[in-house]
Amino acid sequence: MRLRLGGWVTMLLIMILFLTLVGVPPAGTENVLGMIGFTVSHTTEEIGFSPTTSTFWQWVIGALAVLGVGGSVAIGLFGKGYDPSLIYAPIIVSIGGLFITSFVSVFSMVNSYEQFWITSIVVIIFGGLAGGFIMACLDYFGGR
Repeated sequence: MRLRLGGWVTMLLIMILFLTLVGVPPAGTENVLGMIGFTVSHTTEEIGFSPTTSTFWQWVIGALAVLGVGGSVAIGLFGKGYDPSLIYAPIIVSIGGLFITSFVSVFSMVNSYEQFWITSIVVIIFGGLAGGFIMACLDYFGGR
């Protein structure tokens, strides 16, 4: 059984969330969990979720509504048939970018230890994940 693109995207997102929860967030995403509504207490190690204190969900619902209506109108006017990969591509590129920034954050932290074996392990793990993700993207967008 081979892992399809959806499996790779899910695996990368879980890894990014795990790295964020253990204190190594990707560059530029330090407050993403707080923006979504999660609160992480590093002293008591408790994770809370309160979506009502976050405006993120209101923004997401509004953006989905606008994009859904706008996309439906554009597809109806300009396309007889459309390729769904046009919709998936920006999401996949965003997740790939988060993965790269996660790798850079972890690599910078591990490289500061000046221990070659730890750096090698991180490169092997992230290299394997990157290779699998790239192959899944090629498989999906290549049409096989």
